[in-house]
Amino acid sequence: MALAWRAGRADVDRMLDEIEPAQFDEWVAWRELEHDADERLREVVKRGFAAVVSWMLGKEIKPDEFDRWAEPEKPQALTPDQAVAAIRQCYGR
Repeated sequence: MALAWRAGRADVDRMLDEIEPAQFDEWVAWRELEHDADERLREVVKRGFAAVVSWMLGKEIKPDEFDRWAEPEKPQALTPDQAVAAIRQCYGR
């Protein structure tokens, strides 16, 4: 997705069909060596924000606690009645 965005392309699948596998491999290798400046900035801001909030609250806050995509949510255990209610809600009953 980042490659397509950088190339100004909206259709990722079409772009991947048009480039050679060797070109894609080169891009992956380049990404390992030259990190995206935007990604780096986001990481710095996230770490700085965590440090400020940790200082304000007086307890350690990890940077990934501000990133809802950092770790997948753990499945929530439901009782049978809660499961039935959730299914009914999905089907509008």
